[in-house]
Amino acid sequence: MTGSRAVAYRPPTQTAPLRSARELHVSLPGKEEEVMIRKLASGKYRLYSRKKNPNTGKRRNLGTFTTRDAAEKHERQIQYFKHH
Repeated sequence: MTGSRAVAYRPPTQTAPLRSARELHVSLPGKEEEVMIRKLASGKYRLYSRKKNPNTGKRRNLGTFTTRDAAEKHERQIQYFKHH
C-alpha cells in the first residue's frame, strides 16, 4: 500500500441541536396543531386560534398576555375545556 495513510476513527457528530418540548410538538397530517403564541411589538404575547377562519384566512385572537407562561397556561385551559 503505497501512499495510504491511517485515518483515525471519528464518531459521528450530532446533526441537530437538542430542542425544547415546544419545538418538538408533532402535528397530525391534515391538521394544523401548532401553538399559536406570537410576541407583539409591545412586548406582550398573543394567543391565536389553531384553525384559520375559512372566510377570512385569519386566526381568532384568544387573548393577549404579559408573559409567555400566562399565554401557555391559558392555552392549556382552553384545551382542557374543549376535551372535558
